[in-house]
Amino acid sequence: MDNLDGKSKVCLTSMKDLRHQAEELITKKQSWLSNDLLPIVPENIGRILHELEVHQIELELQNEELRCAHLELDHARARYFDLYDLAPVGYLTLSENGLILEANLMTAILLGLDRKLLKGNPIQEFVAFEDQDIYYFYRKHLLETKEFQECELRMAKKNGALFWVHMIATLAKDEEGVVVCRVVINEISERKKAEKEISHLNYYDYLTGLYNRRFYEEKLVELDTKKNLPITLVMIDINGLKLINDSFGHLVGDELLKLSGATIEKGCREGDIAARLGGDEFVIIFPKTNAIEAEKIIASIQDYAAKEKIGSINLSISFGQGTKVTEDESIQDIFKNAEDDMYRHKLYESGSTRSQTIGLIMTTLYEKSPREMQHSKRVSEICIEIATLMNFDEDAINRIGIAGLMHDIGKMGIDENILNKPGKLNPDEWKEMQRHPEIGYRILSSANEFSEMAKYVLEHQEKWDGSGYPKGLKGKTISLEARIISVADAYDAITSDRSYRKKISDADAMSEIKKNAGTQFDPDVVRIFTEKSTVK
Repeated sequence: MDNLDGKSKVCLTSMKDLRHQAEELITKKQSWLSNDLLPIVPENIGRILHELEVHQIELELQNEELRCAHLELDHARARYFDLYDLAPVGYLTLSENGLILEANLMTAILLGLDRKLLKGNPIQEFVAFEDQDIYYFYRKHLLETKEFQECELRMAKKNGALFWVHMIATLAKDEEGVVVCRVVINEISERKKAEKEISHLNYYDYLTGLYNRRFYEEKLVELDTKKNLPITLVMIDINGLKLINDSFGHLVGDELLKLSGATIEKGCREGDIAARLGGDEFVIIFPKTNAIEAEKIIASIQDYAAKEKIGSINLSISFGQGTKVTEDESIQDIFKNAEDDMYRHKLYESGSTRSQTIGLIMTTLYEKSPREMQHSKRVSEICIEIATLMNFDEDAINRIGIAGLMHDIGKMGIDENILNKPGKLNPDEWKEMQRHPEIGYRILSSANEFSEMAKYVLEHQEKWDGSGYPKGLKGKTISLEARIISVADAYDAITSDRSYRKKISDADAMSEIKKNAGTQFDPDVVRIFTEKSTVK
């Protein structure tokens, strides 16, 4: 009765109230006993008739109240079934042995079956085969303890499609006192999908799909047991990744990392753990694997890597290994041994890789801007001539010749539209272009054989009076080689056609160079170049 509204509560009145209402109704209407007859009727008969009339009215009021209450119960029942059927979760009533006695509309929708067909079926028929043990465990626990139970498991639709549910169950008694099981099922497939994605992020590297450092560290502790001896750790490093990132951009570098991860995974066996530690470093755990067996697997991965490339960039990987043979050895010492071994290999493997990559960068730059090839060759020739006139030794002449050839290698990191723009650059574009000496320095300094020339490239846009870039160096604080490249670069630029201006004659170019001696250029370099050079 607590669920009835105010109107219903008005109907439900006490017997005393009914009597009072009946009396009021009698006084308001004309009694069926005529006043003329009352005197001749004995007093007790009058009272009896009055009581009869009151009871009649009381019965009528009670009947109205019962009708009102019945109507409200019908409305309440209808509201209940609307809520029951339209609820966003599945409601079921099961017998003690698990047969479906009743199910709401959402249950039918979730299971993909008409409600009438659900009735009488065992609920376990809709539980995924792999999760049957979960269902029986919690059902047994419910029946034994008579306490509320909940679990998460997969159920199957009529078409076989699986979906996750959170199941809540409790025991109750029906109208006849028979024990039944009330069950609520709430679909949680999306939540489970999100949990899986979060778990994947927790233990997998987002870029390569291999395990991440966290998983590796946890797994290493787990596998570092006597039964897994000998256990071999292999450290892996991708050669030239920083150079590739600086030259071709991080998107190309990312593709190289993905390819590296796939290649490493391809060479691993079932049960091996391959992980990316971060940056360009990877590690593999080989349980129950001695050094000789590990070397064979490494050789297999190297063979795979030799066949892979991103565009024109070859995949180059350095490996190092360490093997734990006895239980008293520290696994962290083994890791350090593997890391040291990898760095020893990297010393001689990565150098040639970087040299090859720098050659590829120059080729790619020439493809991006064909005029750069002729300009670079011309600057190199002028640099060699000036260095010869200044009595440089043969090695120094060769170095400045290479530096002149590569002085604009940093333009590899500049937008192609800026490099090939037909008109003058706007301020933002010019600011971008001024980055090329620093980019060139990063590229060349990554290779030992070019590290000295990297300095010349960094400084070739500095000016004698300190107004150049990127550092604003002045006078002889600028390397001599950079001062020579500066003159050669300027001379070739003004004697070559550009889309935004015509070239000038050699004589006019020499005059222009002389005019800027002591401001833009080193006066000594200008003097030697303008007086002794055979460049025409």
